[in-house]
Amino acid sequence: GDVALFVVVVAHWCTAALNLFLGSATCVKSTGFPWGACFYRFGLAQIFDIVTLLPIGIVEFFPQHRKSAAAFCIFWRCISLMSTCRAIPVIGPIIMAVYKSFLPMRGMFLFMAMVFF
Repeated sequence: GDVALFVVVVAHWCTAALNLFLGSATCVKSTGFPWGACFYRFGLAQIFDIVTLLPIGIVEFFPQHRKSAAAFCIFWRCISLMSTCRAIPVIGPIIMAVYKSFLPMRGMFLFMAMVFF
């Protein structure tokens, strides 16, 4: 159980790191931007994607936060998937419309979060 989870996490870290460097290299070749600009633009999501798997490692030391860590990882994966789907021509406009419709209500969501937490 724990070994399999560790192997999956390490494999994901390696895949994300490879994706980060290959994506940055492709960005440099196709756009002509400097390496640092492409790494910054392409790398923020990949680096955050790598960091979001850290709660799984922390769960081993703090088992009482297991559900919180799982909820955080699942929530981030959903946001990451939605941001990836923005580039798909059929799905992208729908996702952006839903996203834009929730922006005016962010104050209400913040108030609800303060009341319930």
